[in-house]
Amino acid sequence: MLTMQGDDSDMDDDLRIEEEIAREEAEHVEREQEEVSGVDDSGVEFLGQEPPNDETDALPIIQATVDLKALAAENQTASVAEVNAKSAVKLALEAKHLAEEKKKDAYAAKEAAFTPNALTAAWKAAIKEAKDADDAWRAAKDTLKQATAARKQAWATLYKARRDAKNCEAEVRMRAAESFQERRKTLISAPTQATEGLKPWNGCPGVTVVRIASARLPALDGHEETDVNGRKVVFEPLRGGSTVTVVGTGGGKTFQVEAWLKTKLEANPDLPVVVLSARINIAQKADANLRELSLNGFHNYKNKPAGVTMEEWLKHSQVIISIEQVEKLESWISMYKRGILIFDECVTGASSIVNGVTVHHPARTARTLAKLADAVDYLILMDADFDGDAKGKVLLQGIAPLKPVLFVQTTVPSLPTTILYAYSGIPEEVLAYAEWREHSCRTSSKERHDGTSPDGNRTYIGEDWPSDVKKTIQELRGWNVSAKALHGQLGPKIRKEALADLDAYVQDADAFVVTSVAGIGTDQGCKFSKGFSRFRGGDHAPGSRAGAQRLGRLNRKSANPLDAFTAPDGTHYPGGVIMVLLPGTPPDLDHADGDKRDPKTRAARKFVSMRKQVGSRRDAVLSTQAAGEELYTRQNATYLEGSDGAFTRLAPTAAHVDDAGISAMLADLEALDMAEDDDKQLHSYAIAFFEKMALPNRGFKLERIMPLGSVERKELEEMRNGCGGDNPQALTPDEAVGEMNPNDQYFSIKESVEADDDVHTDSAFWQNCYAKCVAGEARFEGNNTDEAYLVVFETLKNYKEFPPDEGDDVLPTSKTYMELYNDRNQRGILHRGMMRFLSESELMVDDVRGCKYEAYSDPMAGVPRPAHMLKWLQELAHALQLRGVNDLLEPQVFTSTKHEWLAAHNRSVAPGEELDADKAMARNARSIAIKLGCTGIRHGEYVKKPTTLLATVCAVLKQRCAMRPPVLKKNAARSAMHEFEVTEMAPGYAELGLHWHPGLHMKIPLGEYAVRDARWKASEAEAEKQRRSNATLAATIAMMEQFGEDEEMEEEFDVDTLVPDEPFIAPYNPDVLFVHYEDAALQGCLRAWKPDETQRKVAANALFDKIAERATEPGVGDDDAEIVRMKEWKKDLNRLETRHRIATDFDVALPPAAKDGPLKGARVKRESYTKKADGEGRRWAKADSWLDDDGKLRSATSQGMPSDLRVKLLGWKFADADGRKSDPTIYVILAYKLGLPRSSVDVLIDEYLISDAVCDKWHSNVAAHYGVSPGIVKRWPNIFGNGGVWKTCLEKAELPPDIPQDERVKRMESKLRALRWKIVKASRDKPGALWPGSEHFVDRHDARLQGEMPHLSPRERGNKVFSYLIGESEDKILSIHMEAQRSARREAIGPTKFDTMTPEQRDTGSLAFDGLNTERVGEDPKAGNKAAGLALVNASWHAQSWGIEYKIEEKPMFGEQDVDPNEFDSAKGARRALREACAAYPEVQQAVDNPPMYRHRALPVAGGNASVIPVSNGRALLTIEVRKGKKKYGLFGGKAEPGETLGQTAAREAFEESGRTLSDASRNAISQLEPAAFKECRPAFMRVAVAPVGVEDDASPSQFVEANANRAGSSTKHVGIEWVDLTQLLNYQWHKGNMHDHQCWMVVAVRETLQKYVVSGNAVCGEKRSRDALLDDIDDDTELEAAMTAAEGGA
Repeated sequence: MLTMQGDDSDMDDDLRIEEEIAREEAEHVEREQEEVSGVDDSGVEFLGQEPPNDETDALPIIQATVDLKALAAENQTASVAEVNAKSAVKLALEAKHLAEEKKKDAYAAKEAAFTPNALTAAWKAAIKEAKDADDAWRAAKDTLKQATAARKQAWATLYKARRDAKNCEAEVRMRAAESFQERRKTLISAPTQATEGLKPWNGCPGVTVVRIASARLPALDGHEETDVNGRKVVFEPLRGGSTVTVVGTGGGKTFQVEAWLKTKLEANPDLPVVVLSARINIAQKADANLRELSLNGFHNYKNKPAGVTMEEWLKHSQVIISIEQVEKLESWISMYKRGILIFDECVTGASSIVNGVTVHHPARTARTLAKLADAVDYLILMDADFDGDAKGKVLLQGIAPLKPVLFVQTTVPSLPTTILYAYSGIPEEVLAYAEWREHSCRTSSKERHDGTSPDGNRTYIGEDWPSDVKKTIQELRGWNVSAKALHGQLGPKIRKEALADLDAYVQDADAFVVTSVAGIGTDQGCKFSKGFSRFRGGDHAPGSRAGAQRLGRLNRKSANPLDAFTAPDGTHYPGGVIMVLLPGTPPDLDHADGDKRDPKTRAARKFVSMRKQVGSRRDAVLSTQAAGEELYTRQNATYLEGSDGAFTRLAPTAAHVDDAGISAMLADLEALDMAEDDDKQLHSYAIAFFEKMALPNRGFKLERIMPLGSVERKELEEMRNGCGGDNPQALTPDEAVGEMNPNDQYFSIKESVEADDDVHTDSAFWQNCYAKCVAGEARFEGNNTDEAYLVVFETLKNYKEFPPDEGDDVLPTSKTYMELYNDRNQRGILHRGMMRFLSESELMVDDVRGCKYEAYSDPMAGVPRPAHMLKWLQELAHALQLRGVNDLLEPQVFTSTKHEWLAAHNRSVAPGEELDADKAMARNARSIAIKLGCTGIRHGEYVKKPTTLLATVCAVLKQRCAMRPPVLKKNAARSAMHEFEVTEMAPGYAELGLHWHPGLHMKIPLGEYAVRDARWKASEAEAEKQRRSNATLAATIAMMEQFGEDEEMEEEFDVDTLVPDEPFIAPYNPDVLFVHYEDAALQGCLRAWKPDETQRKVAANALFDKIAERATEPGVGDDDAEIVRMKEWKKDLNRLETRHRIATDFDVALPPAAKDGPLKGARVKRESYTKKADGEGRRWAKADSWLDDDGKLRSATSQGMPSDLRVKLLGWKFADADGRKSDPTIYVILAYKLGLPRSSVDVLIDEYLISDAVCDKWHSNVAAHYGVSPGIVKRWPNIFGNGGVWKTCLEKAELPPDIPQDERVKRMESKLRALRWKIVKASRDKPGALWPGSEHFVDRHDARLQGEMPHLSPRERGNKVFSYLIGESEDKILSIHMEAQRSARREAIGPTKFDTMTPEQRDTGSLAFDGLNTERVGEDPKAGNKAAGLALVNASWHAQSWGIEYKIEEKPMFGEQDVDPNEFDSAKGARRALREACAAYPEVQQAVDNPPMYRHRALPVAGGNASVIPVSNGRALLTIEVRKGKKKYGLFGGKAEPGETLGQTAAREAFEESGRTLSDASRNAISQLEPAAFKECRPAFMRVAVAPVGVEDDASPSQFVEANANRAGSSTKHVGIEWVDLTQLLNYQWHKGNMHDHQCWMVVAVRETLQKYVVSGNAVCGEKRSRDALLDDIDDDTELEAAMTAAEGGA
């Protein structure tokens, strides 16, 4: 039997072929992927390297590229042929197997058949078919073998070609690197300023350049140095100018400046000094250095004590402050007058001002810095990189444009280190860098642990990113190398302790791995053997300047910074080496484009381009901001009702306009900062780095890195094989957290929070991260674990949920969290949600509101906010021809067939196909991307290869839309793209982002915003509908009451017409406010004071009678001790009676308190105000008023009640917001607004207003000098300001008139006396300087006074006009204050809700002259005061450059209402007076015991005290008398003798006190006066009359005989008589200042009678400034009448 055998060897061959083909295909794919992959550090577009340096280098690469493409095509063809042959082999093999089976079947059939011959032919045919199939299979195998061989040959050829191309490319790279090494020495140099010195600018008086041929700065001790012009220069900081020191790191500039400062402070310990730092570690280092010099008086902003605000801590004459905090000094700039400003690392500080990271108000910061520079005598700027670019000069020119400059440079490198550099784009050099680093680290570990070098030989490793530090640390641990890490993601406490003593921090480490956190301002004196530093390129890299600083900090204190190094080629470097890995490959230095490509002009070209971009962006921001402010104003305007009933919108407060020089400085700095950012890209990084290295004070020797020599390689292999150091110490739990990557930290914190069950949104974690992130407090500074908590919280606080896990249990990951983490600073995901779910108007209003209340930073600072971005994204969508902005904000698949912009990109990268429209689209897109603040956009006339349209769109999507475009691999941005899919970062989290809803007063998820907003609006509409319904009902009822039930009329009358279609907004009248007095507090007062009310009243009356009785006794005068004591008791009783009277009036007159609703518990009173000085001046409450026993004007109003009662009744709801030192502050502000020199108010500022401490010191020192309390001298500056003199102060303080005047008081009086006239004159001469039409104010009131008071001298009129001017200024300030407080309440409550509230709920508060009692609303109790302060600054009511602002401060009221009314000082004083009076006088006790039986006695008509005022021809005859040493005018009068009538008593007293010169005619006229002519003056215990007399006594004053006028034993001495004009006598200011108090009351009593005899005109009283002094509240005729009436009524 013939048996068929299968071909096993052939089958094995098949399998081997298949396996080999599969393996080679996989290798081929892998190699292809390796060849095409690669993304540069920017992460957006890999532009590739610039072309090689010359054409000869380029040709091999170009030819190789062409050959590789052809060979790849051949390889592909061969691969396809092989695949086809393989398929053919498989088919042939299958056919062969089928034929074999058929042959077997035929043979089996033949053998089984009874007639085999019959099947022989079939069997033979089957044999032939099988043989043919076998032949075909073998032929296919041969073909496959040939195809495989061809494919292998093609692949081997391609592989060799690729390897040759790589070798060629490597050779070209090495030649390019060698060429660059030579050419950079001539083509790359330091800026001109570094070699020629600073050049003066327009307006600069001059620059003195001193170049020091040394590495170290000499002592600033006044010795002589020679400038570049050969002139001798005193070498010390320039007084009255600017001093710039450009000294390399380790050159001693900080040491010498601090030594000079010590000499200054030793000479004058109170010298103001501001040390300004650009980094926290600089501030801490300065603080430590100054303390070492025994300069302990500085307040360091980082050492603020607990419980003290930053403003309070920094309001000090000697401070260490950061650039972020400097704006706080603006309010007290003058404190640093003639002081010193030291700005260390000023170039870094200049960048901080405009980079938008830490400084939130660049303009305010720059403005304050300029004011500070102007105020000080010495301005000192220090920075080793001052000459590195133009930032330093721009900063100096902006803040001190008019000061001369001393410019000091050192020209010798401070460190002898050599830099061995490599490029990350050259694999051979990357390998060399890595091997040298490993060799150094392993050697450090080995030698430190085997005792060869126990105290030194550490390795320093610098990295740009914390993630690189962590990776390096893990790598070192794998080598058993002990390492210490320091980077920005460690806990602040850890960083602070490390930076305080870096040497101790790294003492036990073999290697120190660090970022730039230990760069600027740090010293690393610990011994290192070598240094390594890897630099990254890209948008967010630290950059070459930070890298250069890091290199210069290494071992700067050592005489021999690093270990000497001998290279493998034998080159010796005695100063040691730092090996540096630069990003990319050597840059292009080709001059093909002429001067435009010259590296020496690179910075200037780039600045011009960037400056244009900045100008475009700033204009766009300002335009959007203006539109937003207009929209906000329309929605939040306040309408005032005019006298004609029409409503007008109150003009918004004018915004502060910064000086053009400041704005230009900020724009220039921003352009320079953008240029520096552009230098972080691969195309410029190396050039910028070598420019920094070329600075004279740095001047490192630069050489290319070399690979390990054979000796070093052998050492490395030995150490790798186990000859290294010991195993590093185990990490503590906190250190382990510090080395975790952000993903692992997230899961660690998440697990902890979940274990504590703090996942719910109102938990302690989500509220404030376990009190680590409390609003209004500084960020918590803790360890690594604390920092991890804070980072997770800050990443997720706007979403309040943990993202889902996306890994496994072994390696948990959360891509969503990492995207949120990377977005936590720019908040792009939240912004995307805002732009998707909020309208443009909502975004604009939100932005303006945030800026208004300083919740947001300046629009010019940092990343644009959604209000600005949305507009520009809309422009971009239009330019790209998209359907709308949502195409950029939502997941999208762009295709070249459906989207024109992608088709335009494809045409632009295809040779010869780009259209002009495509170029315009790309340019427009780049311009918009620059407005959006996108980085990495190359655009402008000097740019050789602008960013492509595809790369621009990718940048916008990723950087500003928080979208995830596809990753563009090498050169993909310059290749065609037919499909482009964009997905969301952190999908779904834009909807979860929380945003504040002003109507609901809460944060709600953006995805729900539209629904909940619509629901809220519907609720508001329903409330409005209900209101309209109620209004309709009210209208109907009113109509029915008026017309009766007339059915026909009802049918014709449409009551709906009574209700407006729009929501009714009650008009706002700023002169009408509603005060909410707490009913419970009011009832408490009445209950407390009612029980002994009757006893107190009868006791006061009984005391009055006792005083009158005592006064009639012979020899008893006003200074009688018993009378004085009784008067004090009576005053104490009446003080409580005043409070009781007001409380009783309220209880009777006010409507009952509401039982529920918003007015629950309130007794609401409508209080209106009026201006009395011809419609100008202060606002006074309209009400019946009276004068209490203290001479204070009282009324049943908030303004007119005593302060303790006001606190009791209003403290439940209102806060007392008053102006701090209002009048003196207004004096200074007016002088500033009128352009008066600071010298006109310097005493008032420097000795009184600049700070509370200075003011308190003035009060205490002056009070101690005179032996009185500070409260007495407190009002002296006000007295001087309002025309008073030193004599007035003495009288008020009851001091002897001959006491000498203290020099401080003398300076104050002199300055204020001169200031009054200067302000009055300047306000008239300078139109509109104070307010529109203010120039007419003086003339208008001066003319009025001349008509009403012609007897006043020009000086007296000037004093009055000045008083009116201050009053009007105070009221304008109060108006701004009111509007700001109202706006803050409106914002907190919600504009719509606020506007539609009833006036009783909405227009609440009360006025108190310079202050306002206002409701607190919202979370921030100081929001209204802050808004008021900001509004006053914006309205130019300030003198900020002099350090003065009108400060609104809260006085005790809110929350103080719980005091017991019986514990009032007035209540305790009244009860004490009642007890003592009863104990002293039985009559008083009897009256108290039996009040109904007591009858108050009136003054006797006959036999009583009488006084007279003789009048003739508009004059009054007065006596001149001396009482208690005070010489003043008086009235004739005295006690009656037995049997005399009032007229007779008055006539006799007038005759005697006139020196017996009064004529008989006059005596007769007086004696004939009827009793009714005498008016009772109870305060003076006197009856007073006016007696018209003839001309007989015109000459009586000249005939006065003093001896005839005085009786023996009288305490009053009469020294003359004088005729006084009645207008003068009736003038309140005159008789108040020139007559004794009791006689002022007597004039008041007969005021109406005296007016009948006035000849010259009507008298109008003047104003006094204090509301608490005697009669200070009397302002004009109406008020004076009230005072007269009150005086006539007595006590």
